Amino acid sequence: MIRVNIDKILSQKNKTVYWLGKEANITQYNLGKLVKNQTNSIKFDSLEKICDVLECDISDILEITKDTEINKKAEEK
Repeated sequence: MIRVNIDKILSQKNKTVYWLGKEANITQYNLGKLVKNQTNSIKFDSLEKICDVLECDISDILEITKDTEINKKAEEK
């Protein structure tokens, strides 16, 4: 499974999802889905905009995890 770590990067930069949406010209709805890992796809164009605004690499935003790791974290909550 691919996990999106936008929230961690925003936190490190002391920025909000709202700010990122405005700067990257991405709707709050779509960005919210990404941040909550509730989407199955993302346009390369959007990914590039996010990386440009956050001044980071794609590898900083996307993380590949095993399904067992995610299930384990869900059980801990």
